[in-house]
Amino acid sequence: MNSRRTILTSARYPLALELRYKAVSGDVTIFGTGRTNLMSSTELIFSADQCLEEGMKAEISVAWPVLLDGRVRLQLVIEGAIARSEAGLTKVQIWKYHYRTRGQWAQEETRERIPMGLPVLPAHSLVMGNTLEARS
Repeated sequence: MNSRRTILTSARYPLALELRYKAVSGDVTIFGTGRTNLMSSTELIFSADQCLEEGMKAEISVAWPVLLDGRVRLQLVIEGAIARSEAGLTKVQIWKYHYRTRGQWAQEETRERIPMGLPVLPAHSLVMGNTLEARS
């Protein structure tokens, strides 16, 4: 067992949360939506509605499921770089993150941009044998 890899690996959490993203590379800016699959303090794996390229800078807003003071919606804002994108999944290396308050994301916009039947892969398939993990 490689002790260096064990030390550097963050705890990973299987979460299926709605997200919005902006990815930038040179003159190209892509806006889209998706769903988280697996999160840690250093990386995020999510399904995206568009193909994103390795090396793109990304800002991702995740609809946080817990309310501030039981009444205020929050979003987790993540900044990082696309480390890999294939087979419908995208892996982001997280540089920094913080929380912000947010308004309600419109239901009709959510229905148009994220299909209700969007599959969320089980966490074990992402950690054990998924190509994103195997090549990192």
